[in-house]
Amino acid sequence: MPIPRKSRQTPQLSALRRASGLNQTEFWRKIGITQSCGSRYEAGERRLPPPVAYLIDLIYVRGIDITKLHGDDMPILHYLQQHQSELYARLRQNMASARQIIE
Repeated sequence: MPIPRKSRQTPQLSALRRASGLNQTEFWRKIGITQSCGSRYEAGERRLPPPVAYLIDLIYVRGIDITKLHGDDMPILHYLQQHQSELYARLRQNMASARQIIE
């Protein structure tokens, strides 16, 4: 089955990248993706694999610094998101407040 030239995620990816204030190289490097591959995702020439979409969500939507995560943290994070969403939201809000105080 051919991949559609334009996907529904194209405007979302480009808008998210622009909102982050990063160019394509900077944006995609944080995820371990080359600029040329990231450009293809943004243009809808390639489908975004679920693991890449998850990393984008963690880094750019949820604001998680994945360089500070340990392998054992991921199941905990997933569990909190799925089963303790209110606690997870409060923890995220507390961390955002703490970051603002530090900055």
